[in-house]
Amino acid sequence: MNSRYHFILFVSCFLFITFNAQSLMVNIPLEELTANAEVIVQGKVRKIWSDWNADKTLIHTYVVVELSDLLKGPGQSNQITFRYIGGEVDGIGLAESDTPRLELDEEVILFLAKNKEKYFRLTGNFQGKFRVERDKLTQKKIVTQTGVSVVKKINGRIILDDRVRGRVFLPRFKKMVKEIVREQLKKK
Repeated sequence: MNSRYHFILFVSCFLFITFNAQSLMVNIPLEELTANAEVIVQGKVRKIWSDWNADKTLIHTYVVVELSDLLKGPGQSNQITFRYIGGEVDGIGLAESDTPRLELDEEVILFLAKNKEKYFRLTGNFQGKFRVERDKLTQKKIVTQTGVSVVKKINGRIILDDRVRGRVFLPRFKKMVKEIVREQLKKK
């Protein structure tokens, strides 16, 4: 009976940790996301596909985003492609707990940097993806984030706070990001 109790306790703890993994991540301040991003873009997801790496040991998902605004970084073409670990190929799936979900035609703001293989990747994993959507009440565009949905200022720092569910209007969010970029450029 005692070993059975320990087994049930172990499985319960494992499941609790597994299902709450996203809530265990440390929120990254907007200043840090901005500093770590080479490029910050707004646009719509136009294409998503997954493929094996060269050794067929890892699955990557590739996302093509049609750009509507460039908030940071050198001028890009009218689209940008980034990738992340995970996806499904040949009936085999791979998922990481901190990988964002993206949908075709979803409007997003992305914080991107190049990895060692020169592919763009999300800065801060899921925290580098913000969704742009219409507020049901005002019909104005708002910015939200999976797992972390509020941007607010505490002690002079702009942080992402998951304790409160809320929204930020798109023009205000973009203004905050552009102000952070300007401040970071002054320090260089």
